Amino acid sequence: MALWVALLLVAPAIGVGVNAWTSATLTAALGRLAIVGLVTFALSIAVMRARRTLTRSLTEAHLRANLSRYFSPQLVDEIANAGDAPSFRPQSAAILFADLRGFTGLAENVAADKVAYFPNDYRRRISEPITKHHGTIDKFIGDGVMAIFGVPQPRANDARNAVLGGLAVVSAIEQWSAERVANGLPPLRVGVGVHYGDVIAGPLRDAQRLEYTAIGDTVNIAARIERLTADLGESLLISADVLASAPDLETNLAWVPLSAHFLRGRSQPIEIYRPDWKTIESSGQMQVAWPSGAKRRDGASS
Repeated sequence: MALWVALLLVAPAIGVGVNAWTSATLTAALGRLAIVGLVTFALSIAVMRARRTLTRSLTEAHLRANLSRYFSPQLVDEIANAGDAPSFRPQSAAILFADLRGFTGLAENVAADKVAYFPNDYRRRISEPITKHHGTIDKFIGDGVMAIFGVPQPRANDARNAVLGGLAVVSAIEQWSAERVANGLPPLRVGVGVHYGDVIAGPLRDAQRLEYTAIGDTVNIAARIERLTADLGESLLISADVLASAPDLETNLAWVPLSAHFLRGRSQPIEIYRPDWKTIESSGQMQVAWPSGAKRRDGASS
């Protein structure tokens, strides 16, 4: 029945009267109808594919644009071209964790409209010194950040770059804190922990996100060193493995050894060092600009 209705509808369009049906005309009409149906089906498939391709291209461009804000072009290409299955590989890298101190209490005492601008400003100020020293932002965790130095390919100076990046982060937050105090706002403090060692690193992607991450014991140790900065009242702590991987840091700067510390989940103590801030300031090679009047962790004014 449906076929006859279709034939009656299409007959005027193909020039065949209703009373003129014969076996030949019926066959011809069916052939023409089949061609019309095939063409319509093919066009529908082409439109659907074009729409999917356009949507995929727009999504890919959007994801690449977001990645390019934090990653180098080489790393953006590697992440974007990665398949759905993770492609992790073992390598050495320096891991940096930084955390803003007292943000929860700060948010409680500041109007909501002012707090809303704070995270973006914080991310911008902390991302710039990290990327400037060849670090890759892995993720933001509330008011904290994890960064990797040595991806997509490890370099001989990854540990040194991580320390320089950490010093620059402390300097940037000190500068921001001085600006805030000058405007009658509460000061800010940051804690930075750096560790160097073996990780498993690679790109992760799904339909909505693209990212590059690292996992392993080195990451866990770096995170716990950062937490130790709050316990010891320090702005920057690094492990002995960092110094061993960047011996020129000991040549250019003075590092103060702290007593070995047992970190949560580890049976062996970790040797920890803090920088001698006076040496940091007097070293032109480090290029760390401390703001006038800013307070260092040793309590002295710059």
